[in-house]
Amino acid sequence: SFTKTLVTFNNVPSTGKSSWAARLVKCSPFGFLVAFMILTRALFRGFEVEFTDEYSGSCSAMFFAVNVFYCFFFLVELCLRMFAEEGLFASPRNPLIFWNFF
Repeated sequence: SFTKTLVTFNNVPSTGKSSWAARLVKCSPFGFLVAFMILTRALFRGFEVEFTDEYSGSCSAMFFAVNVFYCFFFLVELCLRMFAEEGLFASPRNPLIFWNFF
């Protein structure tokens, strides 16, 4: 389940050079924040599609700004994970290699 996935994230090996990033990425609140952002992104996307369909494109600047925010958040999250896991991000020794490539 979700908690087991968070525990799996905590067991990813680290080389120890970027300990602050590794501690941040591996802590449960960070995992919950990312899960919350994924959930809100999905809900917002559904709202955006419904609103755009009904009102034919009004408020497109607001939707664009929110989309840029989510993209920036997920880019920072990805960079933090890559920095924390260093060479192990794409290593076959990493138990989350398939999730990382996804």
